[in-house]
Amino acid sequence: MKLSKKYTIGIVIIGALLAGAAIVAWRYAERGVLPSNAIAPLANSQGSILADSSRSVSVSAHMNNKDVEVVLHIKKGWHVNANPATLDYLIPTTVTVLNQERPLHAVAHYPPGHDSGIAIDGKTIWVYEDMTRIPVSVAQTEAPTRVKVKVQACNDQGICLPPADISTGID
Repeated sequence: MKLSKKYTIGIVIIGALLAGAAIVAWRYAERGVLPSNAIAPLANSQGSILADSSRSVSVSAHMNNKDVEVVLHIKKGWHVNANPATLDYLIPTTVTVLNQERPLHAVAHYPPGHDSGIAIDGKTIWVYEDMTRIPVSVAQTEAPTRVKVKVQACNDQGICLPPADISTGID
């Protein structure tokens, strides 16, 4: 069967585009990061996320008098969105205080964010960086034992990992 020259060129162009897309996806997967506008999280064949924000962020927590102080440990070159997030579609950092696995009544006092140097839709994106401290007032009906912090880490090039819930015990 003989194909027309236009049809053959079209097939070659489509093949080149698919190959280019596969190379880009492979490069992101190799680095363990996704572009901020990625459609789906990077997952393995069982549906488990292979790379999320817990790769770039960890947390610690300790009692400070009757309050809990949460500290964000963020790798160099990465940040997380402040709370409140600058734009509605950005995922803010949130803290939940737990007794075992049960949420307690607590009020997080989120600090102001830092200017990320990134602007979207003309708005400066406010972020938290390494060693950001978040004090949390806890109603003392039950002793807090754990904290869960939801974050979405993004790097300085604007590539964001899927969000993660990071838990730790309270020292």
